[in-house]
Amino acid sequence: MSNISSNGSLRNGALANTDDQYRDRAIPATDLPSTQRHLPLQRMQRCLDQLGIPLRVAWTPNSDSAKHGKIESGCLIIYDETETDAWATLEHEVYEWKLAEVTSDYRTVINSLIESIEKLIYRRKEAFLESIPHVSEVIRKEKHRPDRSSHIPGAEPKPKIKREVKKSSYSSVNV
Repeated sequence: MSNISSNGSLRNGALANTDDQYRDRAIPATDLPSTQRHLPLQRMQRCLDQLGIPLRVAWTPNSDSAKHGKIESGCLIIYDETETDAWATLEHEVYEWKLAEVTSDYRTVINSLIESIEKLIYRRKEAFLESIPHVSEVIRKEKHRPDRSSHIPGAEPKPKIKREVKKSSYSSVNV
């Protein structure tokens, strides 16, 4: 048997059980009087407070939302229509919040690295752009320079040195 229920939460684990048999009988939050929606919302907020998570919780059922919930501007917004689904989304978003705390140092280091690389690349790009007029000027001058000879400065031929071959005083011996 899988440890994951149809809504994605773990069974028999640290995560809250959300049994599918009760999900089918759940009443959408939009059909509940506001006083009945307010009690689960208060309990959800108490959970965040007890966990030391500095967010407000808002349960705004929206069947057209592509997401079950999100954290935005200091608020955990839940879009699920049933209370059971809303609790599962609260749990999921709490885990995401806690995970973000763990990975924030990595994001800080990576963002600093990206910033340093961007500065280096910017300096190199600026140096390249500043060299363009000089490169163009040198090429233009040489391209339009009158040809006085096929002489290239610094490429003069080396003078030939005569070497005398001295005969050896030794005589060759035939064996």
